[in-house]
Amino acid sequence: MYDGRLSIREFDGTNGNVIMPAVQGFDATLSQNGRYIYAMTQSETGAYQLERVTLLLQ
Repeated sequence: MYDGRLSIREFDGTNGNVIMPAVQGFDATLSQNGRYIYAMTQSETGAYQLERVTLLLQ
């Protein structure tokens, strides 16, 4: 996580991609079947919410 965003990079640090916003201090997790990533986000009003991103594996 960097600057409030969950991201992924290759092992050498290249090809970085932002996956979703995420609140620092909370863990992100991959679903058991590997299709979703879950992370805590924060709304404009300050409420915490669990969000899910669907991974497209090709």
